[in-house]
Amino acid sequence: MANRIIVKCTASVAVDSQDHKTPLGARRDNSTNPLFNGKLYNLYADNEIKVLDLGCSGGAFVKELIDDGHVAVGIEGSDYSKKMRRAAWRDIPEYLFTCDITKPFTVYDKGKQMKFDVVTSWELMEHIKEIDIPKVIRNVERHLKPNGMWIMSIANGPSVINGIDLHVTKKPKEWWKEMFLKYGFKPSDAHLRYFNKQFIRGTGERPESFHLVVSKNPDKLPRIPKRGGRDKVWEWWLTTTAQRRLKKIIIGMN
Repeated sequence: MANRIIVKCTASVAVDSQDHKTPLGARRDNSTNPLFNGKLYNLYADNEIKVLDLGCSGGAFVKELIDDGHVAVGIEGSDYSKKMRRAAWRDIPEYLFTCDITKPFTVYDKGKQMKFDVVTSWELMEHIKEIDIPKVIRNVERHLKPNGMWIMSIANGPSVINGIDLHVTKKPKEWWKEMFLKYGFKPSDAHLRYFNKQFIRGTGERPESFHLVVSKNPDKLPRIPKRGGRDKVWEWWLTTTAQRRLKKIIIGMN
């Protein structure tokens, strides 16, 4: 039986990228965070969500979404995980694809181009050359619903392996905001606050990274659910240094 979802692309692998030549994240990363998933599901009132994860690495986030009854597609620039059948590539190869996202690509479902509610990219954009960033933005725009959102983390520090810095575009948050605004993507600080630092790479932001939520139409994004006092206190606790230290102690005891 032919796959329901296919990706047609100009280049199936980002052959010029150091992340393909010297894979690091593609070789080891497989991040998930059920707290992020829960907040995403609540935001969409438990309706089916279509998610496109760019730079999906091991694909665990995509698999969790599918296991929870949603539609998700992962795209990775390196073919390391695919060749090694690493992590979720063993289990859901029909939802994970390789592609150079700096070149034209299209995701199809039963022959029709897919439009997604959410596009995610976890520490991906800093791996893209500055000249290619507009191409990635346009590819995202083509696959995002008019009321969709793009959620991302971006690192602003080096990632050196074998003397090569894999982060080729290191810019501050305001630079990235201006870049997205140039192509019509506006930040939604309200939705950024809603996730309250509960993102795929864990709670909080590392000193050299930050998060953004952007949309072509922020006013049309899902309404942020009301939270009770207990929820606010719990989320505050999850972002504290004390909680992270306690978690490390508990993990060390097991």
